[in-house]
Amino acid sequence: MGVIDDSARATCDFQGRVFEASAERLGHCGSAVFVRRFMRSAVARRIDLSGAVWDGADPQNVVMEVDAEYNGRPYGKEVYPQEVLYWMGYVYRCGTYVTNYSSSALYAVVGAREMRELYYAYHTLDPAQCVERILESRHIKLEEDTLQRGVEALRRIRSNWPKGA
Repeated sequence: MGVIDDSARATCDFQGRVFEASAERLGHCGSAVFVRRFMRSAVARRIDLSGAVWDGADPQNVVMEVDAEYNGRPYGKEVYPQEVLYWMGYVYRCGTYVTNYSSSALYAVVGAREMRELYYAYHTLDPAQCVERILESRHIKLEEDTLQRGVEALRRIRSNWPKGA
């Protein structure tokens, strides 16, 4: 399980602000479409690799960069409330830290429309708990059972012992 330190929280906040800023620019594109595009974008991959946001980054510029990557093609109409978009962006980024999944892999686990529905049930929880509950609901374990890991380690050790020992 990844660690959520101050730098990670700042990156989560930045991604939340990017998602929030997308609501202002989405006259031609729905929120679910923007979220899908962002989670699969070069920007998301850069954040995945660096683990942090570069200095001087502006949420509006990131929205425009994602828009440009997809040629700004209009698709979708529904624009989610800004507080929902902020929460989604924050939780998605937090999820990449907690799970060590890439943005696109995490998006494959829970898409934008489903994440929006989870807002009402989970928005008062700690973001890391949200991620854990989402994964649990899909029967995805973050960490293997400690006992099971111990048994497997003993089996590996025993298989390497000399015969008759």
